[in-house]
Amino acid sequence: MEGKKVIIASPHDARNLGIETVYQDLALFSVLDVQTNLFMGREIRKKFGILNKNLMRKETVKILAKLKIKVKSINQQVRSLSGGQQHAIAIGRAVYVGNTPRIVLMDEPTAGLGVEESNKLLDLILELKSKGISVILISHNLDHVFTVADRAVVLRSGRLMGERRIRDTNRNEIIKMMLGVI
Repeated sequence: MEGKKVIIASPHDARNLGIETVYQDLALFSVLDVQTNLFMGREIRKKFGILNKNLMRKETVKILAKLKIKVKSINQQVRSLSGGQQHAIAIGRAVYVGNTPRIVLMDEPTAGLGVEESNKLLDLILELKSKGISVILISHNLDHVFTVADRAVVLRSGRLMGERRIRDTNRNEIIKMMLGVI
């Protein structure tokens, strides 16, 4: 990071370096409510370790507003939300709870989403980018990659096939790298 070698041995180490991850499976607790999912492992506490539920409630409302998510209640179970809303909750946890990250790694964030929900998520990625947050997007959807990325890095079976600036390449070149032709 910033030219220095770092060792990341745990998610805590990554978080301390300003790196957050949004997993493909979202890592949400479906039977728990929105607020609990946002703050899981990052709870705001008062003196003596007592949970500050009022502050977490207020922060949850702010986060949902920033993400432009409308839910019936912050107390509703996450499993009752749409796929796009669940993705936004996972992104909200990574980006807005605790310190602002420098890097957000997103693994197939639009997988399983419809066109409208995917577009909302891509808009959110562009918003993060505009705030100076680097987003590493792992995706097989080239339309999405070309919409939000500055650079494309293609891996095939764990090997680097190529790296291109988006403005200097096209879908055909990226596909050839994916197929191992280049």
